[in-house]
Parts: sequence; C-alpha cells; structure tokens
Amino acid sequence: IVQERILIVDDEPYNLIGLKIKFNQLIKESSEFIIDQATNGLEAYEAVVQANKSRQYEYGIIFM
Repeated sequence: IVQERILIVDDEPYNLIGLKIKFNQLIKESSEFIIDQATNGLEAYEAVVQANKSRQYEYGIIFM
C-alpha cells in the first residue's frame, strides 16, 4: 500500500467543505494522507471498491 486516504462523506456541500478544511488542518504536517470526498453512501461504497481494486491505497478513516 503506497498511501493512506481519508474519505469524508456528506450530502451537504458546505459540510464537506468544512470537514475538508478541518482534516487538512489536522494532517497538514503529514503529506502521507489524501482526502477524498463523496456526497452519498453509494459514492462512498464505490470509492472503497475502487481502493480495494487498485490496491495502491486504502482509507484509514471513513468519516460519515
């Protein structure tokens, strides 16, 4: 596994923006994490399936 990612999921665009800002503040010293986002459960599921297929990254945190 090359890198870990954080997946944030929310159907409200403003919540996604706020969550992304907060997570960026928390991990600003670590360039090992990438933050992905999904706007519903189906998108989140598809993101996890894609991560499992690629085997190049995994989600260390899925925040819903």
